[in-house]
This record gives sequence, C-alpha cells and structure tokens, in this order.
Amino acid sequence: VTAMFSGASIRPPRSSAEAAFSLAFVIFGMLFGSTLISAVAAMLVDFQMVQRDQNDKMRTLRKFLRQHHVQPMLSISIQNQVVDRMVAEKRLSSHDVPVLALLSAHLRSALWHAIYSPGLISLPFLQICDTVDDALIRDLCTEAVDSQTVGPGDEVFDARVAMAKAFLVVGGRFGYTPSQDATEKSKRSSGNSVLRTHSSGRTSSLHSTLAIPVLPQAWLCELALWTRWTTRGLAETVSPGELMIVHVAGLSSVLGSHSVVCRIIQDYAATLCAVFLEESTQLSDLKSQIILDEDHVICAMPQESRVQMSLPALHALRALAGRNT
Repeated sequence: VTAMFSGASIRPPRSSAEAAFSLAFVIFGMLFGSTLISAVAAMLVDFQMVQRDQNDKMRTLRKFLRQHHVQPMLSISIQNQVVDRMVAEKRLSSHDVPVLALLSAHLRSALWHAIYSPGLISLPFLQICDTVDDALIRDLCTEAVDSQTVGPGDEVFDARVAMAKAFLVVGGRFGYTPSQDATEKSKRSSGNSVLRTHSSGRTSSLHSTLAIPVLPQAWLCELALWTRWTTRGLAETVSPGELMIVHVAGLSSVLGSHSVVCRIIQDYAATLCAVFLEESTQLSDLKSQIILDEDHVICAMPQESRVQMSLPALHALRALAGRNT
C-alpha cells in the first residue's frame, strides 16, 4: 500500500522487470487514489450544495413565519412538514425519461401494456371485457392511458368540475375531502335509511368533512369512464406520488375499433345509471366509498351482452372437457 501511494519501498528493484512493475504499480496507485479522492470530494460538494439550498429555503421560511407572528406550535408543524416533503424522493413518469422515444412502436406498446394493464384489470368489469377481446387492454394502454407524477400539496381535482378522466393511485399518499354539498346530502339520506352492506359483509361509513386517506391502488373518478361525471370533492397530494390516468376520449376512440366490447360497455353504463337511480346510491369520487354490487349490475344487463361476456368462460370449459376426455 505504501508503494502504491507514495512510491516508497523497503526493497529496491533488482532488475529492469521489477523496476517496470514498481513503476506501473505506482502509476496505478496514483490514478486510483486521485480518482477515489475526486469522487468523494464531488459527493461532498454535491451534498453541501443540497444542504445549503435546503438551509436557505428553511431560513427564508422561518423568517417569513417570524415576520408574520405565526404561533410557535403552528410554526413548528409547518417547518416539520416542509422538511419531510423536501427530502421525499420524487417518482419518475414516462415524461421524465426522454430516451423512451427511441423505442420502436412495438416495444413501446409492450412497455405500456406491462406498466398499465395491472391497473386497468383491477376494475372487475374491464377484466371481464379483456376476456371478450384480448386486444382491448393492449389498445387502451397505448391510446387511452398515461401517468403523471405529483408533488406534495398538488391538487388533483377540485369539487364541482366536469371530469373526463379517471385516476388510479400508483404510488404515494393522497387525501380526498368531500364537498359540503355531498356531505350534507349524505347526512340527510342517512336519516331515512340504514347503512347498506357490501357483498363481503362489511359496512361503509358515510362521507366525513375530514380528508379521507387515499392509498395506492385506489380509484378516483372511476365513474367518469361510464357516465358524465362532475367531481364531488377535492383530491390533493399528501406525499410525492404517481397517478395512472385513463382518458375518456381515448377510451371512446379505442372502442371505435372494438365493436363487440363497445356494445357491452354501452349496456353496462346504461344499467349502472339505472341501478344508481333505483337504489338511490350515494355517489363519490372515491370508488371505495361507493356501495355497489357489481355482480348485480352485470346480471341486470341485457341478455345479449351477458351472453357475449359468458362466451369466453364457456369456450374454456369446453376446451377443458375436451382435454379430460
């Protein structure tokens, strides 16, 4: 090690070969040592720059709070939240990776299908449609779906806004606050009826004026895919996260080339609205807050659509019976 970094040696070289080896060893030690030192120095400089930037921002925040005579407890809470959100790691979306544009159309379609299809088939009805038409989910992933990264405090949507897209929380934490109108309507309804029960046996509580935590794999504005939807609350980001967005315009465009599934979805949308009216269902932007038996909706659809949805299962059973015989 001493010879590598300083060139000193307890035994001098006795031949030209030993001298050449010692020289190469010393040169290698100089290169390795200088590279290691420069890398560590660069890391320290970057760390110091990031720390200096964060310290400057926090110093400005503390000065602002002090000048406006904010109460100490509130000031501490504000500073703690700002620190937590500054150090949180930001998720990357496809827009942050420009080299994806270099992919061929086939590979890009395969990539979007691998990323987005698990989210789409988390909707039971779309999972059924996928069995009817194998190409539906692939085309939706390519034409109707994209993703968006959001930072802490970003607003996803406000109340009473016409919405033409649905959101699936992929990562991060969000909060949903029902509007006052939706909360009051829910309270009036609760005075005349008891809580309905899910098919799983669990009861669903009514909307609260407090923000409802929205965690990954939760759907927001899912009804916008099947109806003309107006938002009923405010959704915003709590921590850095990512949303998968399904555009209604893209869905309509894809269905133009999938006539069988298009008819099924039309019947499903009409039946869904009829069920909502018949049962006076309390609606929400948050899918988990809606008490709905999807099996009941599918069973109430026209017979032709139900037959089309049942055909893949029937063919599979026939194929299985043929193999067994």
